[in-house]
Amino acid sequence: MEVYTEKDLRKGLPSPEECTEAEYRVFEFLESTGADYTWLAHGEKFAVSDYDEVCRALDIKIIRNIFLENKKGQLYLLMIHADKKFVTKEVSHKVGSSRLQFASAEKLMDAMNTEPGGVSNLALIFDTENRVQLIVDKDLLDAPYMGMVPDSRTKSLRMTPQDWLEKVVPAMHHEPMIIEIEG
Repeated sequence: MEVYTEKDLRKGLPSPEECTEAEYRVFEFLESTGADYTWLAHGEKFAVSDYDEVCRALDIKIIRNIFLENKKGQLYLLMIHADKKFVTKEVSHKVGSSRLQFASAEKLMDAMNTEPGGVSNLALIFDTENRVQLIVDKDLLDAPYMGMVPDSRTKSLRMTPQDWLEKVVPAMHHEPMIIEIEG
């Protein structure tokens, strides 16, 4: 089990050598918004349960990013706390859509330039045609920090919901639909 200390937390842009090209583009984007964020490099993570120490170090709750589509092919990215139950019928109703289902890995790569397991709201910077509707559970905005990944399984970051809503989201050009999920 990895254990992180305060000295492992970093601010600002990493060097290009520390990142994949996509990660570096996300970090450059964050820098351009003026958002304040703290990040942590860590071993590769595959499951929500793998993030326990990362969450402790960053003082965050893990967020699931779920890539969905409806019968008409409209794409959605749902952000929800990992410990909250996701019920497709509830979310479909609240967003006014026909029944939502998981979208394919191919559609994810095409729309957001990422793969399952590394899905992040920050990958919406690659959705320049605004094909993906961002859906946010209101509870995420009530926490002191939001946790997210910069398009990878080896780095995590945190920022305040205020910076995310006021600086990052407008720069991504994706208007979030904020809903309350019972969970």
